[in-house]
Amino acid sequence: EGMRWRDIAILLRDEAAYGDLLALTLEDCGIPYFRDNKRAGVHHPLAELIRSAFEVLRGWRYDAVFRALKTGFFPQTRGEIDLLENYVLEFGIRGARWTMEEAWHWRRRRSLDEEEEDASEKEREHLGKIDYYRRAVARPLHMFAVAVKEAVTVRGCAEAIVQLLLALEVPQQLERWAERAGRLAESREHRQIWNDVISLLEQMVETSGDEKITAREFADVLGDGLDALQISLIPPGLDYVTVADFDQNSVENARAIYILGANEGIMPRRSREKGLFSDADRLRLKDAGLELPQGSAEGSFQERFLLYKGFTEARDGLWVSYALADSEGGALLPSSLIGQMRAVLPA
Repeated sequence: EGMRWRDIAILLRDEAAYGDLLALTLEDCGIPYFRDNKRAGVHHPLAELIRSAFEVLRGWRYDAVFRALKTGFFPQTRGEIDLLENYVLEFGIRGARWTMEEAWHWRRRRSLDEEEEDASEKEREHLGKIDYYRRAVARPLHMFAVAVKEAVTVRGCAEAIVQLLLALEVPQQLERWAERAGRLAESREHRQIWNDVISLLEQMVETSGDEKITAREFADVLGDGLDALQISLIPPGLDYVTVADFDQNSVENARAIYILGANEGIMPRRSREKGLFSDADRLRLKDAGLELPQGSAEGSFQERFLLYKGFTEARDGLWVSYALADSEGGALLPSSLIGQMRAVLPA
């Protein structure tokens, strides 16, 4: 109808149910879009690398080692890592065997009388490859383990992490991913995560750099920081559909807005306030000069305001949709707002 992509916005109240599905739909239709929300950094491969590196310290378990290897920051190809993984699973390798000086020599024997020297040329070549890959991936992790063992302070542990990331050339790999990313938003996510992780480590050093800490305690604190890490992305261009939630968005004066998921319990969202104080208690405490986080009554008012703001944002057209059933086929009811809109706009 003569609109640009930038004139259109999509508002969600249930990001978990609609976010990923909506992204796939827009991509299939070739519609450029920008998700106006903060992404959790905890699922990025860099966060997974840091977590699994600390888990490797606890006995070089199979799952921890290969979670680290499959983040994509090690120079080995996926095929080489799969080859190594199959060998490790076949012979149950863990612990100190990863860092042993002598070569890995275990192989499947066809009889009890068969000697080590009886291995064929092909088998020896295969074992040589496996051992080469093992040494290549174990070297940076072993250096990290030694550095963490020698570190007794927060500063020492943070420096060990940075040394591991630099040894694996993480900044360069993130830059390569950013250049190859199909969408500009994804590209910026790869570039921003490095700065966010370094900033997190710097904050830990600044607040408690010289305090003594164990590797497990440091990993727990750092893990909490990674859980809370959120990546704020800027719009990828000038002409795109904005996808946002009601709580926080940059949708202002759009010509057309689609609102998805206007179902009972979602719009307005059911209050989940569980606390020791009732709303009456909160009012008494507020009168006494003690400010507390909002209770169910204030939360309900805030919810109504967010919905009012979202439903009145469009200049030319508003489309409101509700689901008839959930993902498992259970019936869903439309929001009470639908009835109110039909009463106000009977035509």
